[in-house]
Amino acid sequence: MVGAEPMPRSARLGVPRRLRQRIDFTGFIGGPDLPDHYARAEVLCAPHATGGLATAVLEAMAAATAAVLPGRGGVRELIREGEEGLLLDPPLSYSLAAGLVDLLDNPALRRSLAESAGRRAANMSWEKVVPRVEDSYRRAHSRRSPRPSHQAIASPLGDRILADLHTHTSYSSDCSMSPAELLAACRDSGIEVVAVTDHNTIEGALEAASLAGDDITVIVGEEVKTTEGEIIGLYLEQEVPAGLSVEETIRLIREQGGLVYVPHPFDPLHLTPSYETLSRNAADIDIVEVYNPRITFTSFNEKARRLARKYDIPGGAGSDCHVIEGVGTAMLSLGRFQTPAELLASLRRADIIRSRHSPLYLHSLKLLRSAPLAPGHRS
Repeated sequence: MVGAEPMPRSARLGVPRRLRQRIDFTGFIGGPDLPDHYARAEVLCAPHATGGLATAVLEAMAAATAAVLPGRGGVRELIREGEEGLLLDPPLSYSLAAGLVDLLDNPALRRSLAESAGRRAANMSWEKVVPRVEDSYRRAHSRRSPRPSHQAIASPLGDRILADLHTHTSYSSDCSMSPAELLAACRDSGIEVVAVTDHNTIEGALEAASLAGDDITVIVGEEVKTTEGEIIGLYLEQEVPAGLSVEETIRLIREQGGLVYVPHPFDPLHLTPSYETLSRNAADIDIVEVYNPRITFTSFNEKARRLARKYDIPGGAGSDCHVIEGVGTAMLSLGRFQTPAELLASLRRADIIRSRHSPLYLHSLKLLRSAPLAPGHRS
């Protein structure tokens, strides 16, 4: 038995008396002694192998030693059942005994697993792994759009405006507010920039842009339903079809120079990509919505803020309004901007202005006023 700490006396006493003379508690073994120990071992038995023991498992594989391990966690990425070793299923004590007996009584199986383990470990050497890791970083970096510095905004810090990056009109089936009504409500709230992000269409945004005067700038957007959740595209020129994967949706947004905006992450009452999906695509996400007044619990907004901080993604905010009363319930106070790049830079020092309206109030108004209207119908 090998371990970093000397085996305490109580553990030794836990071994049946008849077996104590057959067990050697070695304590820590490292450096040049390791290869010899692995070479003399018939089997690596690690019933409690976790992420911290992955190195020991890989060392045994490199020394062509068969292994008996629990079939969970990161070990499954190293060992394939029946190919490089035996993976244990509950109850572990019975599976462990059976697995050890199988390997110790079957030299041919033991040699087969050991040889396969050696070949697989060779593909995980530093010489093989480092180039793959570097290539992954290079590809991620090449896909990331350059983020301008805070100084990229030409206007002085005092020249600030109010913006809402997530709104809806009657072109969304669950909203009864026309583009004209949305613009009027924005004027009443002092909003100078509004992103119209109807579900799976840019028609409402295009109409709002055609109606807006010089006092309001409309960003053409779309809240796209992907196979895993909703993704918003801002600064769109073409409609992005629904029903595609998150990755394909992001690609189509970026190909037309748009910004990728993740709305209401982590809220189970909204369609949201999983944390794993968001993490996997973080390099291509431009904005994370860190405040949405219609979120079920405020803790979900906090989780969104942590996600944005972790991946150094600018935080955005939007009212996600589906009724007139929702306009102005979440606004950004930020430096004046003209281009997508300037928006990203301005978001780095933006302030969020929040409403006192509760999510229940806003959801109730939405349900009361929503009707199965045809896209573009005016209420």
